[in-house]
Amino acid sequence: MTSHALASCFFCRRSKRRCDKNLPTCQLCIKKGLKCSYPYRRGQRAASPPCGVHGSESGDDSNLAHAEPVVSQSNNASQFQPVSSSSSFAVNAAISFIAPDLFREAALEIPRLGLSIPDEVSLHLGDRQQVLETTSKFFQMTWMPIVSRKRHLAAVLNPLSPSRRPTVLLNLCMKLCCLPVNDDEGRKRLSLYRSIKKFYSEVESTEDLCVQVLQAAIFIAVFEIGDAIYPAAYLTVGGCARYGVAMGLDKINKTRLGGDHNRTASWMEIEEKRRVWWAILNLDRFLNFTNSARVLATEDPIFEDFLPVDDDKFYDATSEPEDAVPISQGFEFKIGHFGRLAQTTYLISQALANIRSFSAVSTDLSKSSLSSEIAQLCRTFDALARANELEVTVRRLPFCCQSLISYR
Repeated sequence: MTSHALASCFFCRRSKRRCDKNLPTCQLCIKKGLKCSYPYRRGQRAASPPCGVHGSESGDDSNLAHAEPVVSQSNNASQFQPVSSSSSFAVNAAISFIAPDLFREAALEIPRLGLSIPDEVSLHLGDRQQVLETTSKFFQMTWMPIVSRKRHLAAVLNPLSPSRRPTVLLNLCMKLCCLPVNDDEGRKRLSLYRSIKKFYSEVESTEDLCVQVLQAAIFIAVFEIGDAIYPAAYLTVGGCARYGVAMGLDKINKTRLGGDHNRTASWMEIEEKRRVWWAILNLDRFLNFTNSARVLATEDPIFEDFLPVDDDKFYDATSEPEDAVPISQGFEFKIGHFGRLAQTTYLISQALANIRSFSAVSTDLSKSSLSSEIAQLCRTFDALARANELEVTVRRLPFCCQSLISYR
């Protein structure tokens, strides 16, 4: 039988909401992820401080420190145990993952824990000016354009909004990618990398699923690939794939507007998530060049999956849903270099699938058929490489990543 308090909790009183008076916490506080506090005596206007710390209006500190909440007579033996924010986070996050439909129907929310930034992380991050310099330097790079410049700058430049841990993590990963690769900086890069890995683990376990955490993981994987940190790079990309699937990103390329998981998302949010998923698809296949028998962490893209829009429009936040085209039409439209990289990723998927099939078949007829498919695929790669070279000349776009993968 559910225990009930005789008076409404303090939050419901302040917000002038109807309180169900359930113990140990009312439904509204559960929904908001708040610590629910009931009065210990009639007429109490605020929650009492923890035992042994608060004073007493009547002068009897010992009695007040051990007072019980006012409950109905039928349940006066019940003990009041307030639910902490961390407990609410764990419960709501579990419901969101295990029963997402129930989570939406109940209009639940995953509370923010409001954890502080570790001193070691703050030391690596630097002051606001250093963060801005790192951000500016990062957005001058042409590879992996998966972060919305407009959204990220709004988060970094807003002095009224405290930095959230996912944003801080992403800033650190940007700094890691911007550090020069030389012997003098080797120790500094390694120290930052280790701090980021530790901080990433903390953020992943204490924050709701969000695109900033996934972007940070992708940049960690890029660093690990570049510095030949294996098998960590392979495991990091696999973790990115799982994280993306948990966010529903594996369905985002199937329709122009990203499917049911993105019904309330803006177009720019959809495009940013689409780019993040294409980055994961690319890294997953890049890591399997030398071992095509290894199982991929992601499903292969299909010919009707949608490509990223032109990079300039993405950075300027001027793209429209109509700018997104499927792979089947991507050879006929001018698209940015990341869109071309996505096309290359699709072709790499076909190449790896053909290699696996060729080693699995036994009849000469089947091998002959596969050989003709492989020959056609090679011609497509060659055509894409020539298209890259043409766009380098005409549009002054850098296509070294796509060309490298195509020739490989």
